[in-house]
Amino acid sequence: MTIEPAPPATPSRKRFLYRLIDPVYVLIEGIYSVLIILTFTLAATATAAQFIWASALLDDLFWAAFGCAVAWGIIDGVMYVLNGIAERGQSRRLWRLVASAPDEAGGVALLAEELDDSLAVITDEAERAQVYRGLYARLKGRTPQEAGFKREDLAGGLGTFLVAVGAALPVVLPLLFFRSDPLLAVRVSNFVAFAMLFLMGYRWAKYVGGKPVRTGLYLTLLGVVMMIVAIPLGG
Repeated sequence: MTIEPAPPATPSRKRFLYRLIDPVYVLIEGIYSVLIILTFTLAATATAAQFIWASALLDDLFWAAFGCAVAWGIIDGVMYVLNGIAERGQSRRLWRLVASAPDEAGGVALLAEELDDSLAVITDEAERAQVYRGLYARLKGRTPQEAGFKREDLAGGLGTFLVAVGAALPVVLPLLFFRSDPLLAVRVSNFVAFAMLFLMGYRWAKYVGGKPVRTGLYLTLLGVVMMIVAIPLGG
């Protein structure tokens, strides 16, 4: 059972997507989508000689990359729904363990076995023991939540799909806008991808209390390394 702290209440929480899924998950899904498109554009520049670049090739590249982002958005959306059901099932399993404990000491021991890894980074042993006693008292006389499908799961799955597609669009649109110069189109697409990686890394670090500029640069560096590997191979 994973216990995560509630995200801080900020104005950004009122945004449409943030009502559907957690802001950190939005960033993770967006980063993943951008990296997917980069694998297509970098692979194309690494394998296609300049004399065969043409508008038709850009069309194929656009539909292949964007289609992959859409497909993975659907897959990740479905996995979001299944993960929500699985987490509730895990909570129900924990409740059954606590309910079957012979006494408070046994229940606390079971909770410690399940939750210590999650709470050890933010609590000491005495604090965890106090938390577990409180959880035991609460769970012992409480009916567990149902582990089946909920509307919130569908909303989160939809949000995941929208993030995957929305993050991919700015990266693939240059492939349509610069059709007269295919190589320029791919370079602009890559530049947009790097810029988005930096911005998403920056926002991620601000949200979790890290170093925004450094995190943004590290994430951008990942994309740059992919480019450095691809260009000498023919890109």
